[in-house]
Amino acid sequence: MAKTYIQLVNEVLRDVNEVPITSVEFPTARGVQDFVKKAVNRAYMDIVNASTEWPWLTNTGGTNRFQQVSTVADQQWYALGQSHNIDLTTVMLINGTDKFPLEYISYDHWAQSNKVTEDSALPCAIFKHPTNDLYGLSNTPDDVYTLEFSLWDPATEFVNDVDLMPFADQYYTVLINRALFYVWMWRENLDHANMVDKTYDEGLKEMKRHLVGNKLERMRAI
Repeated sequence: MAKTYIQLVNEVLRDVNEVPITSVEFPTARGVQDFVKKAVNRAYMDIVNASTEWPWLTNTGGTNRFQQVSTVADQQWYALGQSHNIDLTTVMLINGTDKFPLEYISYDHWAQSNKVTEDSALPCAIFKHPTNDLYGLSNTPDDVYTLEFSLWDPATEFVNDVDLMPFADQYYTVLINRALFYVWMWRENLDHANMVDKTYDEGLKEMKRHLVGNKLERMRAI
């Protein structure tokens, strides 16, 4: 069974030699206990922001698993959804009965390749605008096509003491070490902070390798 928010908080409190918190005290925690609650959430968001392909964020709600958007001839920029993260490594372009993946490139790569003035044609790549939520296609579509892509649910912070950690228990130490980093920094203990930060980085790499790496390798093989 996945660890709860209060269990994670108490793990951190014990590691810094502080008194664990009870479920009754949890909503009104103060001092170091309140700071640790915030540190756990901050640590979780750091993990979330380390990748857009974490499997626990995938939207598996039936037909909502994929989204489709139609292109417009000579229109380069598109809004592909605001309440979800877009998995840009799996965007497919559908042209009649043909369906193929679009290459994900960076905005800088697109701009530096003199693509700004390219003619309209069948798109072969997708990129994200650096300052807004629009996505560009290269080439600019010359006709009506369909874009199909995966949706990833936005992460939410832990709130209640019984809220469950959304990933397997074997990775909980990654979250704990990141939370400990913030606590040791708060206490101005740089030696301990640097130590747990290094352990966090190593654990995060393994977590990404196990949970994300295999998925990306499969997508490259398609």
